[in-house]
Amino acid sequence: MADLAPWLEELRKGIPDRELRAAYISMSENWREGDGTTKTSGVRAVAYAEARMPATVAAMEAVLGQLPQPKAPLSVLDLGAGTGTVPWALSGAGWQVQQGYAIEKDLNFLEAFETLTQPFPEWQMAAGDICDIPFPQAEVATASYSLGEIPKDKLASLLGKCRQKGVHTFIVTLPGTKVGYQRLLTLRDIFLQLGADIYAPCPHIKACPMQVGDWCHFSRRLPRTRLHRLVKGGDLGFEDEKFAYLVAFFPESWLAQAPRPQGRIVKNPRVKKGETTFEVCTASGTLAPKRIQKREKSKAKVAKKLSWGDPWPWNEEEESSI
Repeated sequence: MADLAPWLEELRKGIPDRELRAAYISMSENWREGDGTTKTSGVRAVAYAEARMPATVAAMEAVLGQLPQPKAPLSVLDLGAGTGTVPWALSGAGWQVQQGYAIEKDLNFLEAFETLTQPFPEWQMAAGDICDIPFPQAEVATASYSLGEIPKDKLASLLGKCRQKGVHTFIVTLPGTKVGYQRLLTLRDIFLQLGADIYAPCPHIKACPMQVGDWCHFSRRLPRTRLHRLVKGGDLGFEDEKFAYLVAFFPESWLAQAPRPQGRIVKNPRVKKGETTFEVCTASGTLAPKRIQKREKSKAKVAKKLSWGDPWPWNEEEESSI
């Protein structure tokens, strides 16, 4: 399996550390001010890749890990490909790609993509706006943190166009924020209107049961390299990437034949003496606290290995709510 770190080192060759750090600080300030459309320079694209790509790859890889793998290599359309998150995540998750087609409108990002995805010659690139550019037939469409600012009418048109091009499975990651969650709900509505089903994280297609002020998201811990810490200015040797995601599918997808999760753990488990309580989004469309007591030895053994984001292994008849 290829290792991303040496390629990130290759990408930043000749750029002083202080310049990378300054470029990332500038980008971060733009984002905090709500300017997500700021044009990148070559250095900014490199700084973005160094600072964010390990986390975006980890998030997408975590999502892929929740899905049964297809048996045959796939054709993949990556919408808003950035600097190459999806090819690396698919490789890390052990998925096979027959043909990949990446669309990115930022030419500096696309140049970084070309360098960073050299281990994956099955990928082709195209420069353009994902809402306007023609693209080829594909089986799977992916979008890593790229659908957050597209107007709803354009978003519906884009997803409909993907469907017309044969896409039967959509895998989307978004920031694990309240804003990211609201965009996820918009996407979910569009997919259901198109006739799709939802595989994950939702175990149902009913209204999201999250209470007002709360939001569905997950977390992935990843180690920080020296370069990663330098660009982001952090001291810790790890970071926790918060993300939201959605996997939608149509009848042609391999997911249509796969067993469906009975529920999804949507919070960190609460452990106290003698029992563990899990907050579970259930197949009936409700949020329910589920308690496993230590004396239930067979269940407790399974529950000990469960964490935030995992599918719930029991159906609602086997495990009742508190």
